[in-house]
Amino acid sequence: MTYKGVGRDISGFGIGAVVSAPLDIGEEIWVRYDHPSAGLTAQSVVRRAIVRQRHGYRYGFEFLHPVDERLSVALGRETPGTA
Repeated sequence: MTYKGVGRDISGFGIGAVVSAPLDIGEEIWVRYDHPSAGLTAQSVVRRAIVRQRHGYRYGFEFLHPVDERLSVALGRETPGTA
């Protein structure tokens, strides 16, 4: 099942979003979002995450894998150990 939402905060570790979905704490999900790169069109990113917080329809999702090099470039940051 697919639900749409609005992302509020994002980091390499997770994302906060408002989603009209009945998700449970601890549930593993796929999160897809468009992340604009500096001066480029938005890039679609798909990541595995776990629901860590819920307040009504506001959720906190923790990404299950660290930021990879492609996403790090999209975020305009260097991958640890590449500086």
